[in-house]
Amino acid sequence: MKPRILVIAIALVMAACSSSDNSSDPVVNVPAGSDNNPNPDSNGTGDIPGTDGGSVDNEPVALELVGQNLLVSLAGFQADRLSLYVRELAVEIATAAEAMPQPDSTFETLDGFGPEVVVTPTQVTAYSCNAGGQMIHASGQLRDGLGSERSLAADHDSYTFDACRHSEASGVFAAGDYQLDGTLVMDASDYSASRGGRSGHLNSWGGFAMSVPGDLAYELSGSVEVSAYSAANFGSGDTRTVELATYSKSENAQTAESLEDVHLSLVRTIPNGSDDSSYQLDADGAVVTLATQGETVTINTDPILSGSRVDAQGNAEAFNGQIRMVASDGGELILSANPTSQISIEAGDLLVDFVALRPDGESVTGDAIPLIDIIAGSFKRGCFLSGILSDCGVVELP
Repeated sequence: MKPRILVIAIALVMAACSSSDNSSDPVVNVPAGSDNNPNPDSNGTGDIPGTDGGSVDNEPVALELVGQNLLVSLAGFQADRLSLYVRELAVEIATAAEAMPQPDSTFETLDGFGPEVVVTPTQVTAYSCNAGGQMIHASGQLRDGLGSERSLAADHDSYTFDACRHSEASGVFAAGDYQLDGTLVMDASDYSASRGGRSGHLNSWGGFAMSVPGDLAYELSGSVEVSAYSAANFGSGDTRTVELATYSKSENAQTAESLEDVHLSLVRTIPNGSDDSSYQLDADGAVVTLATQGETVTINTDPILSGSRVDAQGNAEAFNGQIRMVASDGGELILSANPTSQISIEAGDLLVDFVALRPDGESVTGDAIPLIDIIAGSFKRGCFLSGILSDCGVVELP
């Protein structure tokens, strides 16, 4: 018997798959369950909603509805949020600990657009965590010319946790016991001049593990690097590069979200003095979220999604490329770039066609669906620099 073909009304699929309207520089905390959170609300037990004791139900994953949100999962916003949380928690740990000064070190920052660098000293301190173990914090800060036509700001924070156990009685963080292991290195910078500027951050994790009150636990290894630039002589653009060997969040000893072998590269450009623009997306990895009902979805982009309105030689490249998602329950989703798309960084301009193949042989198709705006859930770039912005809000766990 031939598989049945169902064609979903475009308006319905667009409502399910497209991202909500967001400003180009959205606010920090994206509450759990919001449009920018790829996981639906849990039931407070760590179990997948609608299941008994954490077992998944028998319904196949509706990849045509959740697939695009899985691309957001690969973008590493969980790691960004976790880095800001750990930085604030480290302040509490240091306040309650005994400090032991260590030999100073340095960190480097690009001067302007480079390639020259500025070398800045860092202060290194070891802390005896108040319930056992140790935290070593190397911290450096550069502030040059703030408020003038040419300014440069940079922060460096490196944390090494060795079975650091912290007991919180009261304060900003929930009362209870915290334990941290592994490393986190945070670098952020912002350069501003009369004819342009650049900003960015790089967070790198090594064998990091953390447990916090509420039976929440996190593990993370890898890096997230973000940059943006604007210059009068060559235009503007931004990049996001994610390399995560592993990321996991568990609630009550049950996996709420898991990422493995993630590679994501997003490059967007707008040449100066024209409406020309380009877009490139490469996303690969294995994802488990509440939205996948505990199933592993493996994502592969080949060829990469790309397109340009006009390149340096005056040639346009139609939007092309394909993303394939395969769920462990046998379902499959293929997103193909729609060549009629307007190449732009504006949400809704880039379009994809899709075919979803369900385990029972049924298929669902859709044409000219807006490609999700992956960076709609990003943090304000200045929030990775201490004291630069006053509206970053309270940092919460992912």
